[in-house]
Amino acid sequence: MWSRDLPRIRYVSRFYNWDMFRPILAAVATIAMTVSGLAQDSQASFQAIYAALDAAISAKDQDALNRLIAAEAQIHVGPVKLSLRGLMAGEMVKAGLSRRSNVRSVHVEGDSARVVADILYIVESGGKKQESRIIARDTWERNGSGWICRESEQTEGESMVPPTSAAEAKPVIEELKRRAVRLATVEPPAAERDGEFDDLEAFGTAIGGARIVALGEATHGTKEFFLLKERLIEYLVRRKGFSVVAFEMNWVNAEELDRYVKTQDAPRPRLGFDDLTDWMRSENRAGARLSLTGFDMQGAGPAADLVIRYLSRVSPSAAAASSQAYAEARKLDQDHTNVYLAAAAEAARRAESVLTQFDTNKLEWVAKSSPAEWRDARHAAQTAVDSAAMRIDGNGPTYRDRAMARNVEWLADEKYPGQKLILWAHNGHVVSDGDQMGGWLRKRFGAAYYAVGTAYRRGEIWAYGVEGNQNRGIGAWPVAPAPEGSGDAVLSGAGSPLFFLDVRSVPPDGPLGGWLAARHRFNLASGVVLIGKENMVTSVVRDAYDGLMFVEESHAGRPSR
Repeated sequence: MWSRDLPRIRYVSRFYNWDMFRPILAAVATIAMTVSGLAQDSQASFQAIYAALDAAISAKDQDALNRLIAAEAQIHVGPVKLSLRGLMAGEMVKAGLSRRSNVRSVHVEGDSARVVADILYIVESGGKKQESRIIARDTWERNGSGWICRESEQTEGESMVPPTSAAEAKPVIEELKRRAVRLATVEPPAAERDGEFDDLEAFGTAIGGARIVALGEATHGTKEFFLLKERLIEYLVRRKGFSVVAFEMNWVNAEELDRYVKTQDAPRPRLGFDDLTDWMRSENRAGARLSLTGFDMQGAGPAADLVIRYLSRVSPSAAAASSQAYAEARKLDQDHTNVYLAAAAEAARRAESVLTQFDTNKLEWVAKSSPAEWRDARHAAQTAVDSAAMRIDGNGPTYRDRAMARNVEWLADEKYPGQKLILWAHNGHVVSDGDQMGGWLRKRFGAAYYAVGTAYRRGEIWAYGVEGNQNRGIGAWPVAPAPEGSGDAVLSGAGSPLFFLDVRSVPPDGPLGGWLAARHRFNLASGVVLIGKENMVTSVVRDAYDGLMFVEESHAGRPSR
């Protein structure tokens, strides 16, 4: 699975996406830790403080962690505030996680101390060991007989993954040149013509009889990825019989797009993806039966609206009660003060009470509507629950991915049974190992799930820019080229600006197979980017993806609007 050079920082509010913080290497934390009984202001004393925190994290001791970190502790990342307790709780759910800190220096001035600490994170699971290191510069204030840590600036990340040397890369690149299939263009065709998809036949052979193809993106702001995905979707529809396109957006919101592609007089939604939706609309007018949907679950409001509209028809009294029950969940949609909120648990409990009513009254409500209407309204009720539950401190950062996987299963089993689905999402969600969405889908669908990752070497992306501690806003921002010896640099060595590699078919005992089975560093960003800096994660390609699309240079862009 993808893992960052720092522990993952992920955000779940309605307007931000967990993925946008995966590559962040700079974070400012405002925390409150109280450790009493220290004998002196020395490096050894502060080493004891950090050792106590390390022990709590390594032992997954939430009570001990809570005694060290205040309930209101926050970590600030760009425009977002995160709960430090929630962030660490999310890290502690990882199997085999441990942490070791080494205090490098302590500078005390009166009641304030500046501490520089080298922090090593270790994850040992499934016979594999992964390490990452950060340098934290923390500001402490004296509090009676102890100290309170008020701010932690983590500005340096160090990858523990060694680069691929030139000698090691040579046979890998030679085999890559033989196996990579050069693609003619990222541009989707305007109309079907003989030969326009010839370069994608290797891709079609690779996916075989897969029922679900997930198209990832290494950034949420690369023009080439958007165009390439549209081209792949056209190919999958026309040549492989796929009929459902599902976006990383709330299912209820996507219904507006679906009406547009299916209904002649439906207005154009203002949600982007104009080129793709116009193409799907024209295909449907020509006799196709294409659907557009979503599998995300951030934001309770639209889902609650759908539920109440349905209940108003089948049970007005239940509609009135549901309107009150959803009041707290709607408030969460507007509260961006923190990712995790104290009110989330109660909001989820009250939303759950509405969901329970659907199962209790199924026969009566189906009789007053239809099985399909009940099915959709119940799913909206589940979405409202999930949108609140992912803001609960103890649920951790993987809750959203598990919920999205359940939503894809619902689409495949209930909404579109027997049809083939295309998923449009970030690389961090489609990866087919670990506890991300793709990992759950791999367990459920096996080889019928084909995950396509994307990679790039250099360029710029459209994102929220962060420069040092300054937020530069949304725009086209440059990123540092992937360094020599990184995964992207080796892929670039094939000498092709655009290619597809079927990872599944690469023999494991050759140079390329061995390289794909090892961990390397890759560019990865989404909604937030460190301007001009490295924005990288580590990944084992063979574990993460079935296929890989490589683009040499990224140009900033957004889905067509």
